[in-house]
Amino acid sequence: MRIFNLNFAAILFAIFALTSCQKESMSEMTQTTPTATTSEIAANKERNLPAEGINIVFDEVQTQASAAKFKQGAQARNKGYKEIDCGFDYDGCTKGQGNSLDYRIYPDNVDALGAPFDGEDEYFFLEVPSTPEAIVTYDIALTDMTVDLDLFVFALNSQYQIVDTKGMSIKGGSADEHLSLTGLNPGIYVVVVDAYISSIAGHYSLAMNCSAVSANPPSISLIDVNKVVFGANGQQLGTYQQMTPTTWKEISADPNGNNFDFVEVGRDEWSVYLTDESRGVNIQLDLHRKIVRYSDAQSPIRDQFEILDSNNKMNGYLTSAVAFGDGQFDTGYYKQVETSENWKEILAVNNRVVNFTETHRDEWSVYLRDDSRGVNIQLDMHRMKVVYSDDQGNRFDLYEINKAE
Repeated sequence: MRIFNLNFAAILFAIFALTSCQKESMSEMTQTTPTATTSEIAANKERNLPAEGINIVFDEVQTQASAAKFKQGAQARNKGYKEIDCGFDYDGCTKGQGNSLDYRIYPDNVDALGAPFDGEDEYFFLEVPSTPEAIVTYDIALTDMTVDLDLFVFALNSQYQIVDTKGMSIKGGSADEHLSLTGLNPGIYVVVVDAYISSIAGHYSLAMNCSAVSANPPSISLIDVNKVVFGANGQQLGTYQQMTPTTWKEISADPNGNNFDFVEVGRDEWSVYLTDESRGVNIQLDLHRKIVRYSDAQSPIRDQFEILDSNNKMNGYLTSAVAFGDGQFDTGYYKQVETSENWKEILAVNNRVVNFTETHRDEWSVYLRDDSRGVNIQLDMHRMKVVYSDDQGNRFDLYEINKAE
């Protein structure tokens, strides 16, 4: 790994300096669909990037930089200290900024990409404080580019040296770049907007949003919810329904709408966190603010829907055992055998066991079948009843459900 000092005298301009981009015609600033030049398109082909680009976040980095010492060093050189923080939203331009960082200064994993990264660049300093009570996620987005620019985050040591790459987002053309960084060690990081060759420079927007969860979830009361109804302007658009202890389904209120599967990756006292790795989508069900929050590989986390209702009522999807009786005393149990389709009915009076096979479930019930006797059992979690039926057409409530899990 190479370690290099940042050259402040050669690279930092005053924050309010007027760049050559800002002096150009405003018509370029108002383009809604930037068009790459012929030379840029040719250069993109030479990069040999995968179709989806490169988006990597490295888990372990060395970071020891002192914010006070770093700022003091910047001021001693009589240069501006451009800081990126939560809520940051910046309209920038690399034209006129000069080539401050390139393959000779970047860590080896950037050099290995094979591009010189000697285009004009602009960079910012991210000061990460110590927050032992929370795990903070920093979502950094590079958008609205008129040329092909890439996004990097580097860690610094106390001598203001780049020692590690924390993350890099590299896509072809003017596609948006995005990095989502969680659990950063306290210290100073450098956020860099750079072009991979010297002939590229242009406009961009850089934004950062932050979110946090408790750093000690075992010590808190985790939120108890298994169904969330969401919508917009008070109109229901769908539900998030927990289907198993670890999986959820997003169900559209429109019968012709799309439904999506999610895995639950965590909970805290306010929220449930879901992910769909097939689409790169993350969902936060924020029951404290009553908001559904959304992010993906191209989009930093944002508020998406209102939460209209939620509950934790035991339902057919989650039931694995019930105790039945007369509403007061338990006289027996229906219990799923591990996570299989096999169930057992166990009578408390003599421990008699009858085997059943699960045929299906819905939101309200679990449905069991004993083919040897032609008997069906419905564990109705909505009415809290065990319902009996058979092949002779008999059907009636057999027991009260006293409790379920």
